[in-house]
Amino acid sequence: MAGWSTQNHDLWVPLPESQNSQSSDMFAPMETLAKLDIFILHFFNIGLANPVLDAVMEVLSNRNVWLAVAATSIAFAALTKNRNALYACFAIAVSVTLSDWVCYEWLKPLFGRIRPCYDTSLALRAVVDGCGSQLGFPSNHAANGMSAALVGWVLLGRRWGLVMMAAVLFVGLSRIYLGLHFPSDVAGGFLFSLLFSVLGLVAARLIARFAAQVFRQWTYFRSEK
Repeated sequence: MAGWSTQNHDLWVPLPESQNSQSSDMFAPMETLAKLDIFILHFFNIGLANPVLDAVMEVLSNRNVWLAVAATSIAFAALTKNRNALYACFAIAVSVTLSDWVCYEWLKPLFGRIRPCYDTSLALRAVVDGCGSQLGFPSNHAANGMSAALVGWVLLGRRWGLVMMAAVLFVGLSRIYLGLHFPSDVAGGFLFSLLFSVLGLVAARLIARFAAQVFRQWTYFRSEK
């Protein structure tokens, strides 16, 4: 079937079959990736459907659970007076805040991709109530979590970094299983986390240096009185 192209705003003319064929070949890889995206989504959301997994994935995807984990980690670091752990918690907080803001306010509107749970033609299972905001790429859960894990790897060492990455991978799978994100949304979040982790580390270092300088000046002026 011949494709169509606009030569001006008022006239529509058919594309030659050869040009239409070239255009189809150009988009063939994208179509293959889109089909793979949907296949993986259906595999997790429908193929692995299980009441136990429903409950587990809902917990893994719950932000309040991870906020509680973060608060517990900060409290433990403070009680043990572990400066390295406290600084790591601070750097992770900076990285995650940056990641969450940029993904939600800038990247999602830029890409404008609708979450799969809003597309009734995909016939997904509704495991949880609600679907969140309409836009889904990149996944904030994936970007925030992997940013934290990468910062943890740098500041806390490989062992803790691997533990955090494993947890984030399960969170990413939970977003797909619940039908809240396409696999590519999660993969995109992981990819962007590389940028946010670096920016978070740099920002945390600058903030820490500035705070230390202010504290030194304050103690100096106080001692002069």
